[in-house]
Amino acid sequence: MKRTLVYLILFLTLFIYLDAFAQEALTTQPKLVIISLDQENGLLADPSEVVLSPGDTLQFVADNGDFNVLIREAYKFLKIKEVDLKLRVESSANPQSAKYIVSAIKELDKEYSIYCISNDSWPLAPPRIIINVE
Repeated sequence: MKRTLVYLILFLTLFIYLDAFAQEALTTQPKLVIISLDQENGLLADPSEVVLSPGDTLQFVADNGDFNVLIREAYKFLKIKEVDLKLRVESSANPQSAKYIVSAIKELDKEYSIYCISNDSWPLAPPRIIINVE
């Protein structure tokens, strides 16, 4: 009886450990984060936040309109060769930007600028990219 109880306790302990390990493995999988840009979408003009973790991939997509995107000192959190990330996405010609991988970095809160070429306007407040190390 004692032996069965010991095996049961060991089995439950192992099960709890494996379950916690599996949950952690699920939460740390890299993901593709797409920032959709739409000149008719009110969210373009509102502050919005994008949360990224190291290993994630960042991409900008123009759903409707032509846009210039600028992230100053993007080399601090993206695997790029330039200091700043400057890109243009156009819904008619080139709707998807390249994909950029987030590098391992400590906490960072970064503003990025989006200019809508189609309707000659800036968002009311710049959106933010927040990098979290998990």
